[in-house]
Amino acid sequence: MNILYLTLKPDTYSAQRIREAAEERGHSFIALDPHDFQIEVSGAEGSAFHKGEQFEDVEVVLPRFGPAVGEHGLAVIRHFENRKILTVNASRPLELARDKLLCCQHLSGAGLPVPRSLLVRTSEEFRKLRHLLPTDRYVLKLPVGAYGIGVMLAESTDAAESIIDTMWGLKNTVLVQEYLEAAVKQDKRLLVIGDEVVAAMLRKAPDGSFRTNIRQGGSAHPYEPTPAEKQLALRAAMAIGLDIAGVDFIDTDRGLVITEVNASPGLEGVESATGLNIAGRIIDHVEARLNEKDR
Repeated sequence: MNILYLTLKPDTYSAQRIREAAEERGHSFIALDPHDFQIEVSGAEGSAFHKGEQFEDVEVVLPRFGPAVGEHGLAVIRHFENRKILTVNASRPLELARDKLLCCQHLSGAGLPVPRSLLVRTSEEFRKLRHLLPTDRYVLKLPVGAYGIGVMLAESTDAAESIIDTMWGLKNTVLVQEYLEAAVKQDKRLLVIGDEVVAAMLRKAPDGSFRTNIRQGGSAHPYEPTPAEKQLALRAAMAIGLDIAGVDFIDTDRGLVITEVNASPGLEGVESATGLNIAGRIIDHVEARLNEKDR
């Protein structure tokens, strides 16, 4: 099969591992930046162009990019979906996952546990609603972000208000979430592919940081998830509609709480921690999906 891998960074560990897994199975693999595509809209399907040259020879689209791609990247994916090309993950789930508030809303709507959250623009709005959050320490997030970028810890109400006003001065609304003590030390990531949890790891924040993201210096350790944790991860991926997802959660005094559903989870940390061939599992899933589509 011919695989189009959409990414901003074709030289990352994840991209190279998935390329290796695809080529080992005899598949054609090309990694391209979605920003380099142009879309023509005409008739029932339209056409795609890559740097001005027509591009249509593809059987599977595998998007692997973070929120920075935005609407242009989603439009490119939708073009291939309109042409009935298999896309793993699809555009709508990617859209839900990239927006932290929208993701929380969908998870909560599906009855899944998420942090108590407020979306506000100004400190005045926050002052009127802060009683809805149970602590005087807060985690503030830009609604769209990845790899721990745009995540801030406020140790007091005054600090939270200052951050909110700074962000609003830059025309950014802010997602303010309750401070969960357990999240500062570590979290758990379960990797979902299809209808199975294929790997899990415990992520620990480095000294002096509250972010467990591997790209922010966090460390990964092997972990054996419980049946309840596996079920929670599967339900979260299903609620967002993702074929491939990294589901992050923590243990709290009120049980498990989902902190993020990542539509493009990195492979380096989980493969290093577990010794598993996750890239191969991704290609296995893509092959199975394509076989189902062609029946």
